[in-house]
Amino acid sequence: MEKYHYLKRITKSDLYKVLRYKYHLSFQRIAKRNQQHEVVIFRETIDLLENYDQLLLMLKNDQEPTLEELPYLTIGQRVGLNKWINCLRYPRDVLTERDHFDFFIFRKISQYLGFNHELDQSNHGLIQNLNMRLGQSAMRLCVDSHPLVASEFKDYELDVFFDFLERLKPKVLADSSIDEQLGLDVYEEQYEQTFKKTLDEYEQIYVFCFDVIIYRDQPKGEGDYLKLYSDYEDKIKAILQKVDGLNTLIHYLVKLEPSQEFGINLHFVLILKETKYFPENTFILKFKKELAGIFSILLDKYTVRNWNDVVRKHFNKKAVGFIKKSDVAAVNETWYWIFSYFFAVEQVFKFNLGFSAHQIKYGCLAQQSSFLPLSKNLESLSKGYFTLNDLSEQDTKIFAHRKHLAKPVQQYLSYADLTYSEYPYLPVNEGGHLTIGYLLGRIEVFCETLKAVKPELFIIPNQVLFGFFSPEEYSKMHTRLGRMWLNICKTLLDEPNLFQHLSSAPFRSQNVVSFLNFLQENRDELQQLHSQQLNEPAIFQLNEKLSLLKNELVYPKKSTHGVLDGRLKDLTKYVRYLLAKDVYVLRIRIEFTIQNKSLSQAEQSPILTELLRVGQSAQPLCWLRGYLLRWDQYDCVQRQSRQTYADLTLFFEYQPKLQDVNLTEMLKQYFAKFIIRYSEKKKLSNSANEIHYSMRSCNFFTPKAELRHEVLKIETIDKDLRKSFMKYYLPYFCFLDFFIRWVEMGNAKKIKRYTRGQESKPKKNSTQKDSE
Repeated sequence: MEKYHYLKRITKSDLYKVLRYKYHLSFQRIAKRNQQHEVVIFRETIDLLENYDQLLLMLKNDQEPTLEELPYLTIGQRVGLNKWINCLRYPRDVLTERDHFDFFIFRKISQYLGFNHELDQSNHGLIQNLNMRLGQSAMRLCVDSHPLVASEFKDYELDVFFDFLERLKPKVLADSSIDEQLGLDVYEEQYEQTFKKTLDEYEQIYVFCFDVIIYRDQPKGEGDYLKLYSDYEDKIKAILQKVDGLNTLIHYLVKLEPSQEFGINLHFVLILKETKYFPENTFILKFKKELAGIFSILLDKYTVRNWNDVVRKHFNKKAVGFIKKSDVAAVNETWYWIFSYFFAVEQVFKFNLGFSAHQIKYGCLAQQSSFLPLSKNLESLSKGYFTLNDLSEQDTKIFAHRKHLAKPVQQYLSYADLTYSEYPYLPVNEGGHLTIGYLLGRIEVFCETLKAVKPELFIIPNQVLFGFFSPEEYSKMHTRLGRMWLNICKTLLDEPNLFQHLSSAPFRSQNVVSFLNFLQENRDELQQLHSQQLNEPAIFQLNEKLSLLKNELVYPKKSTHGVLDGRLKDLTKYVRYLLAKDVYVLRIRIEFTIQNKSLSQAEQSPILTELLRVGQSAQPLCWLRGYLLRWDQYDCVQRQSRQTYADLTLFFEYQPKLQDVNLTEMLKQYFAKFIIRYSEKKKLSNSANEIHYSMRSCNFFTPKAELRHEVLKIETIDKDLRKSFMKYYLPYFCFLDFFIRWVEMGNAKKIKRYTRGQESKPKKNSTQKDSE
């Protein structure tokens, strides 16, 4: 191993990069949902650690700005200074005050400021004291909430900041641990020799990394990590015993890390003796089943994450999987991204529980004996046994390639992408990094592809038995449809709560409804086919199942797309007419009901028509320039039926009076008066027949910030807002027919779900009339 005498070590910038993917949830996004107290480490926490790391390096290298330079700064330099200082400001919740965390940079700053002694490693209350200190000065670096706008600092505030730097500088200059390079840990140095010997002995190894994240089902504001570890210590030992038993295990590293939420992450790096193939996804699935026997269903929650997937996608494909001694590049990449990171990360932050947070454990092959009998569930992984789950497709780009589909279908899929982009991210405890819109879009592409091709996941040659192919040959037999199917299945298996979210989504096309019904009805058989040994009969059975789904999918009439395209052209022309003047635009959803009864569209439409007609003589509808109206439905739990409502977009011609009024409140007041008069007119005095209404204001189109409003003022000179409204909101509004299911009530006639106002005709002047 002379050529590997010096292995490539990870840089600070790349170490922070890895941490941003490990702790990917954003404080700003989580705070909008008021869930910030459920998360311990945010992506902004990692940014903050790097920014303060850079601050100490600037002081070390005499590169920091000084008070003497301030009067000579240009406007641009002053702006740059403000921007840099703002990078050092942070909301209190971003830097956790829980004990048993050791943030290297902030421990150092606390020492420089005299909050704790260098030999004091307890860190009890350290961050709390630091947050208090940095939040008390005239220019606060620790603030109570995330600033919406970057601050522009006054001279007296800058004086305080430069005084802060002057207090730090002599301490930093005297501290040899502040360096641009990460230090070489003694444990890393020792393990490097173990790694080299392992490569020398086995010539080729398989590096497999995964995380087991453990947390309570209902934490109830808990924050004591030492108690959490004490409660789960026996279960953690049981997990290690499960890993110990793998037959092809040479040795493994395991580290105790804080998870993103309050919990413990066991980060595993397995060194395996594999010669041909290791089924990572099957290992993850079966390991989850093994863990079910360790944890309590009611009290505990746990997830298993394939870290190899993250490394391949975001860092370097050569860093994990098969590592050959002869492949110098692969050896250096795996050391850089996996092993150097494993040891060096403790120089940024770590648990401080009073014992070493990482271990190196030797497996069956290294000791030539088995620690524990291997369970049957995991035993198959060491014997070349692989399933459809092992071939799960990771690449999602395949869903973006749609040229194999007809142009009208491609156009429909673009409408689907637009509509499903309305879905927000899921709650933190249910997969905060996921939005179901992306998955719904993939299901759409899969269903449209299935309509266009044979229901085959693999192309099976006739001349040989399927079972004799190697795993590499199996992967080459995937059809486009097969790759899509396996990608969707992997996502649903990795996130079990997703199916429930998909089933209750407000926007679901007929494709999605058919697909979800198919999964629900065939769940057990599909799981069995995916988990059994991969062979020709299993593939044929799955293809037959897909034939059933293909038969269930609805093929829309060719005229359907044409009708909707014609509607969009008409809608575009009409809205251009409306926007020819300055307007206020309001989007509301209104529904009319009577006691314990949902009114149909046929019953609601006359009420709404009269409301708009009569309202022309009263404010604010007297200023109405035009409107767009569509009828949609949702599942009403209270009435256990589909409830019909009107989705109404109102365009009010600009009036000076409208600047100082609340349009929404004015409409509510008018609607309330109208319903009273309407009931009197129709003599609906009986409470059982009394009409009620509900009105709700809506954002126009949430994914676009400029359209994320309940009231828009669109001026003729505001070309960007006009363009955004026409490009995004109009097609979204127009094509909701595809994505909101309509259920006919009783023997109702086929209804018209969309209508619009009329363009006012220009009036002829009196001179023209006289001449005629």
